[in-house]
Amino acid sequence: MSSHLVVGVVLAVVYLVAASVVLAVARAGGKGTLGRNAFVGVRTKETFAGDAAWQAGQHAARRRYLRLVPVLLVAAAAALVNGLADGPSWAYIVIVAASGAVDVAIAASSASAANAAARREHGPA
Repeated sequence: MSSHLVVGVVLAVVYLVAASVVLAVARAGGKGTLGRNAFVGVRTKETFAGDAAWQAGQHAARRRYLRLVPVLLVAAAAALVNGLADGPSWAYIVIVAASGAVDVAIAASSASAANAAARREHGPA
């Protein structure tokens, strides 16, 4: 097994695990079963203002946050294809950078939606 294939498989697995985590967190946030915590969900001053603000924020962010799943799946497929094709190493950098940039944009959009909903629910933080 070539080192390119190993990198491609490992990166694909990481992206698939990340997609699974995003799905689980988004579902829990949408159902209202994601309690306030320091690890997952949109964690901002506004969403931490109270339980109702947290729940409203997570629910509002859910749809935007789910947009990350197809990005992660495409990145997983691209990494795997690059590994199988024994493609160039720089392609992995492009895959990680591009998916990371989209992740940041989606996170900012999700946080914006969550903060707006939390402020409506609880008032300014």
